[in-house]
Amino acid sequence: MTDIPQIISAASPLGAAGAVPIRSTWKRLYQFIRSRVSTHEDAEDLMQDVAYKLLETYDAGDSIERLSAWLFAVARNKITDWYRKRHETSSLGIEGDDSTSPHQNDISVIHDPSGDAATETERKEFWSVFTEALDALPASQRDVFIKHELDGMSFKEIAEESGEPISALLSRKHYAVVKLRAMLADYHAND
Repeated sequence: MTDIPQIISAASPLGAAGAVPIRSTWKRLYQFIRSRVSTHEDAEDLMQDVAYKLLETYDAGDSIERLSAWLFAVARNKITDWYRKRHETSSLGIEGDDSTSPHQNDISVIHDPSGDAATETERKEFWSVFTEALDALPASQRDVFIKHELDGMSFKEIAEESGEPISALLSRKHYAVVKLRAMLADYHAND
């Protein structure tokens, strides 16, 4: 297996000085990706996609101020793209049913390929209500909820990005969940 962090460090504008941060971040990044896909091979493929994007950015002469946050953002995007592609190919009958995957059809929670008009109408209505509920939250609570629940960031990553203590982030998310439950309970009571 190629030592990707070593290759990236060599290409980095920081040179050898960038090797330690990339190597330590790289291990966490792999764990982050691996926890979201079903196989080691898929995780390795996504890691290579992230590495390619980083090298592409370096080649373009662009600077990255917070490397760790940038890498995790790229990884989240690559994972989302991977699930979309997987969903599209499976709905076309290209891939078989992977019912052993712990993350089977994560995208189908948002998009049901059955084409049932009633289900699609309900889904659109729910996402409309959910989006309104999110928008009604205070910005600090909304941001933490979105980053943790929808973007898949850990509290540690959010704390590093925002510079705020993890305890404050946990509290904000707790209040966001309580408020969302209350608002969505009203939605379900109206069904």
